[in-house]
Amino acid sequence: RDRRNIDLNGNSIVTNVTPYYALKYCPNLYALSLASCKNITDGAFLCLSPTEEEKAKTFGQELQNLNMSGVPVGDMALTHIGNTCCKLSALNLTGNGIVTDKGLTVILQGCKGLKRLYLAFCRLITDVTLNNASINAEILEHFEVYGCELLSLEAIKKVALSLKHLINFNVPSKHIQELNDWLSFMRNSKDFVKHNMKVKIFSSRPELS
Repeated sequence: RDRRNIDLNGNSIVTNVTPYYALKYCPNLYALSLASCKNITDGAFLCLSPTEEEKAKTFGQELQNLNMSGVPVGDMALTHIGNTCCKLSALNLTGNGIVTDKGLTVILQGCKGLKRLYLAFCRLITDVTLNNASINAEILEHFEVYGCELLSLEAIKKVALSLKHLINFNVPSKHIQELNDWLSFMRNSKDFVKHNMKVKIFSSRPELS
């Protein structure tokens, strides 16, 4: 019950039962890594949606770091997480081809303390997610959307201008030249000081971890 860090990276045997009970019976759980656990589905997070008899209980409310890189969970899981894990500061969904703007909207609106958000190769997300990030992810520092080919240049620029704490922004390679030209222009304009832009924009293929 006092476990604060559970690392199950790459464990092909792990199923929904393990993270389900970890979240349910480890109230002080701070970090949970399920990277490349291919047998994990949305069902692992059902305990984050308490039944009528369990409304007084809370699960996952101390969770701050959740790594689900390469894990096939969808919007249902993100909805449960976003509605419950309000202290979440780092979320890794790299390589998830299932999640959409719907689930990420709940995450961005419910987890205002996010500092690291990794969405590389989340191929279904659109400008809706970036616009939500621009509004809700006020203290975001590291943001990856590499391989998300539905994102527009303008939405990426909006994120760079809006998020004052953003340090690293990993974007789709198709936009990188235009973004670098734009950043060079901004650094020589009054708007650069006005927007207090510290961001480094780059395009680098991340690895599943």
